Amino acid sequence: MGEREPVDAATALSKFFDVVSEEAAANPQFARRLLEAASIKVVFRGDEATAAVDPMLVAMEGYDEFRRTFGSMTVAQVKKIAKNAGLITQQEKLPTGLFPLIDLLWDRASQQVHDRYPRREAAE
Repeated sequence: MGEREPVDAATALSKFFDVVSEEAAANPQFARRLLEAASIKVVFRGDEATAAVDPMLVAMEGYDEFRRTFGSMTVAQVKKIAKNAGLITQQEKLPTGLFPLIDLLWDRASQQVHDRYPRREAAE
């Protein structure tokens, strides 16, 4: 590898943040983790949410936010997220319709929040 010319701190930081920004734009899960680490609340909806949303984190925001977030998706998207989060299984008989499915996921996600953080109650 050839040697690089030294640059000033502002240029180095600018290049670094460009790379972080590009990765966050290409990888919604990375973007969500960055925002969580910075304690910045961002609302994900629709297609963007299917790649970035964590049902337990959304459950911590309460029932209304849970329904708004998952209500912006299709049944297939909600099922995919629920399977990836371990809230449902492939063999399981699921309710028909989006909002009955969301209510089932709310019950399971909020229970997991309660189990993981017994002192913190899932907002209902």
